[in-house]
Amino acid sequence: MPKTARFTLTRSVEQDHYRLYEHGHLLLDADSASWFTWLTTHTSFSFRGRNGPFNLLKETRKKSGEGYWYAYQRQGKRIAKRYVGRSAELSTTRLEEIGRAFQKRQTLEASTWHERKWMHTEAIEQTLQAQDAEHAAAMIDHYLTGRGFDDMQDLSTLRNWLEQLPDDILSRYPLLCLHYAQVLAVSIEPEQLSASILEQIDTLLQMADTCWRAEGNLARLGEVYAFRAYLTMRQGTQEQTIAYASQALRWLPLESQHWRGVCLNFLGSRALSCGQLTEATALLQEALTIWTNLHHPHGARSCMLLLATIYCEQGVLQHAAACYRRVVQEAREVGDREDLIPALLGLAQTSYKSNDMETAEQVAQEAWDASEQWQNQELLLRSTSMLVQIWSLRGPKALVQQRLTALQARFFTRPELFTSLQLILQTFGLDREAPQRVMANLEPLSQQEQRVLHLLVAELSYPEIARELVVSINTIKTHVNSIYRKLNVHSRREARAVVQHLHLTSTENHRKPISSSCKNHERR
Repeated sequence: MPKTARFTLTRSVEQDHYRLYEHGHLLLDADSASWFTWLTTHTSFSFRGRNGPFNLLKETRKKSGEGYWYAYQRQGKRIAKRYVGRSAELSTTRLEEIGRAFQKRQTLEASTWHERKWMHTEAIEQTLQAQDAEHAAAMIDHYLTGRGFDDMQDLSTLRNWLEQLPDDILSRYPLLCLHYAQVLAVSIEPEQLSASILEQIDTLLQMADTCWRAEGNLARLGEVYAFRAYLTMRQGTQEQTIAYASQALRWLPLESQHWRGVCLNFLGSRALSCGQLTEATALLQEALTIWTNLHHPHGARSCMLLLATIYCEQGVLQHAAACYRRVVQEAREVGDREDLIPALLGLAQTSYKSNDMETAEQVAQEAWDASEQWQNQELLLRSTSMLVQIWSLRGPKALVQQRLTALQARFFTRPELFTSLQLILQTFGLDREAPQRVMANLEPLSQQEQRVLHLLVAELSYPEIARELVVSINTIKTHVNSIYRKLNVHSRREARAVVQHLHLTSTENHRKPISSSCKNHERR
């Protein structure tokens, strides 16, 4: 390899073009007439491009006397050499092309070294960096073969790899298609799965299905159908879930433990919902054995929750309580609210049926607190219903009313929940005078705050309210902050909900008094 030449062709970042320097002194701009003339009279220079440096040397043929340029780059212990062209062909575009070729070769060699050292992740990264998608796809396929999807720890890395592969290459690797679909599905919350993402997932599954059908690979087709069962379950289409899960179990071999466990869970849950308790028990116990053998705690907990429900249906409360306690203990240890709250509610129900009201209330209250913290409306309402059911049987009546009032005060700023709470109270005959009980705990509003509240819920802006009451906007802001504090709300929408549910005012006529109950309370 030649020594570094005194001439250097360097890219100017500011002006985004190349210039030739001699010992740091500017000579000329590249790609100009002067540049190509210079090449005919010189034999070497150094290039500093986007993809790293290399040196160029001109070799003259003895017979023709014509000069040809070659590029040299040190790569580890060896010198790489590439033909560049005649002087008239040495544009900066051609030189950058040579730089990319050097970089690709170096990256692929690094990838091969990592692969030999069983450093698969590094090898794949290097191959993708070299933009060798075909080779990268084969390496990722080899890496995933023999690994279950559940064994993957870094899904973001896998997704990054697969996103770099073009569809025409992906379509030849069905395992990559299946894993890509799985990564897309589990990395996005169910409510955030857009139509475009679902379409992309379906396309990937169709490509995997087509390849494996052509190969007659029923075991892999079983994995596709098991995953489709999982997808349709998340979308709430139970009939389709059962159809996919049933077909998957017919194809999946006994070795495909994970996907068999998933399908058995679905079928066991369906049998339970249909009242087929014996069949449900058999399916779920088989699934529980699989999850236990796989050391898959979440799968085991989901089975135990369903089995506990069966035991409750059969009246075997001790077995049910044991299942619920085990799930509660394990879910607490790992912070899994998705399993913890249903288990707490189940344990509260078994304690209630066993007439252990103190334990039932304690556990139901824990479920309620966890549901509120998680902001899960369904579980919050279930927890509320359980608490109200327990309170309705426990005295004294004054304490029950106090608790109900406190509960309603926390709900009435959330109209989507307050209506459901009223239905729960009606079920237990506890809904009479609910608004008045809540109203009694509110700090009274001043006459001016009542006027501002009327206008606020009538959708007037702050400047409009200020003009109506002949005060400054800052005064209105002060009144609004005071109103929000007294009503325990944080927005105009929540204030309107309080007004509607407690009948504080009519939004149709903001000049009417706020209500007789509020006035009487203020006088007190």
